[in-house]
Amino acid sequence: MFDLLLLETLHNGFEYYLQNKSDFKALFFGLKDATLESWFSLFVAQKPVFRARYAQGTAQAPMITVLTGQEDVQEKFMGKTEYRATDGRLVVGYNVSENAQVVILAKSPELARIYFIVLRACFEQGARAIMKAGYSQTAYEGTTLLDPEEELSSEELGIYVRKMNFSASYPVQIKLTKDAEFGDQTTYSNLDDLLVLASDQEKNGIKGGVIPEN
Repeated sequence: MFDLLLLETLHNGFEYYLQNKSDFKALFFGLKDATLESWFSLFVAQKPVFRARYAQGTAQAPMITVLTGQEDVQEKFMGKTEYRATDGRLVVGYNVSENAQVVILAKSPELARIYFIVLRACFEQGARAIMKAGYSQTAYEGTTLLDPEEELSSEELGIYVRKMNFSASYPVQIKLTKDAEFGDQTTYSNLDDLLVLASDQEKNGIKGGVIPEN
């Protein structure tokens, strides 16, 4: 769920900075006010589309895309935790770290820089809301450099790309049934039905079961 919460957090943060010029300017240091005024006008005029990586339909730049990353188990050495729920059932759990990547697609290097700095601030604005949803820790993990092929293709298309990485820790808790706790529950009704080798499988008298019928 972290990728969906991240998408909502970044979108809401963008809406905030679109309506608060002074806070937008405060994100940038060492620049003249004339530059910040120009950047804010560009920021307002080029509002990006926010979308999940596998959302249906098509969209064009400027665009902010959130990709689901890998999930890491944090207690590899300590193992799982176990405790009894109030109803007496056994609960097993462990902490995982969910990762997500945000890809910025902008039409100019200035916009790519603006989106990057604003998105970093948007994440911190919404970090506590993500933790309130059940996550125990959130973090901005820095950027990922583009591959040479990605840089070349983006330049040819006139699109400027940046990648940002985020993570959040979440306690997984699974309440076991009584049968599962005492080992009386199996995944298969009959372990003999679990056929691993192709030679064990048969369809219409054909060994292997994967040969198409003529």
